[in-house]
Amino acid sequence: QSSWVCRCQHCVVASTFLTEKLGGNKQFDRIGVAARKHLEEHLTTYAQELATYNDIQTTPPGLMVRSYDYFRPWD
Repeated sequence: QSSWVCRCQHCVVASTFLTEKLGGNKQFDRIGVAARKHLEEHLTTYAQELATYNDIQTTPPGLMVRSYDYFRPWD
């Protein structure tokens, strides 16, 4: 699997959050549908072993990213 190469603002924040420590939440408030879908695609592709994510039902919508407390390479 290739590495996360997108350097847009939200991807940089998400990838930094996921590589700094295990555990915790990062909220992306009101980023909009296009940015949320873009970030979801990259999280699914590059970070399935590191985190889960859920929509934040606001206008515009956001995204909550939850980092696992441990690395899950077996999932």
